[in-house]
Amino acid sequence: MIRRVYPDSYGDALPGLHLIAEHEIAPQEMATRYRYALARDGIRTWGDLADCDEIRLLDIHMFGSTCLAAVVEAAVWRMAVIALDGSNQFTGPAATPSAPPEWIALPLRPLVAWAVAERGATTLDDLLVLSPALGPLPAGITSQWRQANAVNLRAFVGAAADPPDLAVLLRALLTEVDGRRELILTQRTFAARPQTYQALGRRLGVSAGRVRQLEESALSRLGYAVATPRYTPLRWHLDERLRQARTLGRPADTTLTDPDPVLARLLSWLCETHADAHAYSPNHLP
Repeated sequence: MIRRVYPDSYGDALPGLHLIAEHEIAPQEMATRYRYALARDGIRTWGDLADCDEIRLLDIHMFGSTCLAAVVEAAVWRMAVIALDGSNQFTGPAATPSAPPEWIALPLRPLVAWAVAERGATTLDDLLVLSPALGPLPAGITSQWRQANAVNLRAFVGAAADPPDLAVLLRALLTEVDGRRELILTQRTFAARPQTYQALGRRLGVSAGRVRQLEESALSRLGYAVATPRYTPLRWHLDERLRQARTLGRPADTTLTDPDPVLARLLSWLCETHADAHAYSPNHLP
């Protein structure tokens, strides 16, 4: 759960998480009402919390997106406090980096060796700054750049380079919620002819107010789900549509080849929420 909420900051390794898995959530580590809400649902240790996804947490009575954010922040803080030693390094086992395929490593290895030894490069950013396009380099190193530049990246990533099937991704996104919420999304929120809260309430056997609550929680769940790795291609697509809209000075294009109007309206909502989240930041949409 933590790595999905903070994918850029904590990645997949989550160093230190294994050290707190058996520790009970103490009163001083989290607001009492959040801790009691979790305990009522059987979540008493940090390991229990780490095993939960956002959907389960949002199902807890009186537990909304604000509570979720506070709980995740508390987990990250607890992980840092117990896992850091005096040198400010995590004491957990270091992740073993995966080696690139040999056909990529061959042209890169001498280039990286030179950059590390001669220019003190330590990161990929350092290496990119040394591109021949930005300044003169020794002839032998320039030739290594040419070889590295000839590597076919599509062969490296395979099917991941194919354009995403947006309709498939959007339909999958709708299934991230339970049947009642999906019905509300398809029959009202994103429907061409929305049903009223009262009509849906009669159909589901609940009040109109409860239908509204279910709709709000469904949209919240979609927001969390679309941030997971499964929907990375969808987020790329949203970024591209917003970038084009900014360039052309008009609203983002939300057309789909699929005729389902629900999917078109879902895509439009995603574009709006994605734009709001990034506010057309120049850093995000160059």
